[in-house]
Amino acid sequence: MQVHDIQSQTGLSKQTIHYYEKEGLIHPERDNNGYRNYNEQDLQTLILIRFLRSLEISIDDIQLFLKG
Repeated sequence: MQVHDIQSQTGLSKQTIHYYEKEGLIHPERDNNGYRNYNEQDLQTLILIRFLRSLEISIDDIQLFLKG
């Protein structure tokens, strides 16, 4: 999936999605052309992050939660 697909399914902005990638919360692969290619796991993780952020859980705590 491309970033616009992820945006429409999660309601998150492109900048927010890239921020979560930078923070190591998701790990999209890159196509040969350099575009990010998101998989179903990335989508589900972003949906979970959005929910946790709505509960005002910090990014640091979300990172710990996702690492187990």
